[in-house]
Amino acid sequence: MKPNLFDYATSELSQDAFFGWYLRWADESMDEDIELQISARKFLIKYIQEQYPNYIHSIKTVEIKKQSNNIDLLVIVNNNLSIIIEDKTDTGTHSNQLQRYKDSISGDKVLLYIKTGNETASKALQIVQKYNYSVIYRKNLLDFWLECKSNNEIFTSFVKKMKENENTTNSYIQTPVEKWNRTQIQGFYMDLETEINKNGGKAAWKYVANPRGGAEVFVWNWRNTTDCAIYLQLENATLCIKIGEIESDKNATEIRWKYYKLVQEISKEMNLKIIKPKFHKGKYMTIGIVPNNFIYNSSEFSLDHVIVAFHAYEQLVDKCAAKN
Repeated sequence: MKPNLFDYATSELSQDAFFGWYLRWADESMDEDIELQISARKFLIKYIQEQYPNYIHSIKTVEIKKQSNNIDLLVIVNNNLSIIIEDKTDTGTHSNQLQRYKDSISGDKVLLYIKTGNETASKALQIVQKYNYSVIYRKNLLDFWLECKSNNEIFTSFVKKMKENENTTNSYIQTPVEKWNRTQIQGFYMDLETEINKNGGKAAWKYVANPRGGAEVFVWNWRNTTDCAIYLQLENATLCIKIGEIESDKNATEIRWKYYKLVQEISKEMNLKIIKPKFHKGKYMTIGIVPNNFIYNSSEFSLDHVIVAFHAYEQLVDKCAAKN
């Protein structure tokens, strides 16, 4: 057993360095490790052809520029094609940076967004539709690298770290809900988002900081009423019924009590368990909390079981909205 460099080199700058190093292998002069050279060339060709389907040129030269126009990596292929790479670990995009990077480079260009941490699928959809970047997630990288047989220690160490992160994300299934860490909660949210959205839902999740320590928050089943919005929200996997978007000229306290009483009334009709939270006044307010044991099977986790349980509370929110 030996330490893995990437257990310590966890910053985005370290990740920039790895991808710059990896893609430099595609240059024809980098022939010391043929497996890595083939892998890097296939990687570039794969994503070039995703945006330029008729691209048939072989790769001769690869130049790597770091932080050119603040771009994480600018890869120049054959002296005439620019590949803009924005790569992220656990942070997200900001300040319209993807558009700025795109506008800063003239001529033919390929746009890649690499995300090795976990992220809501709605963000990827926005990046594709609004900015025309190809999105490459950790799982895409791991699937692609399966065929690379290089024993280069830098390469194998990075792949090993990515596999560990992927396995931790997916390990929520074998772990009791009360013991989930932040990464496992994200894994649950990613799978739940896929299931809800493939049936026409509009779910999304993100980390929300607050004075109480912050939470991984998953929002869906948003319904607008005459007073406010009412919706479902998971806070570190605990299901809450929320209201929000209350106009400033309305009495938020009265509206909160109105919807709390309505939720209690309908939940009794539907035989659903909801606990009264400690009320806090704000733009978004919790009006009900569902005990975890009413959602999650304590003996064995089943995503299908959880989705069925959530569906009952979706119906409750729909009934509340229909009365207003």
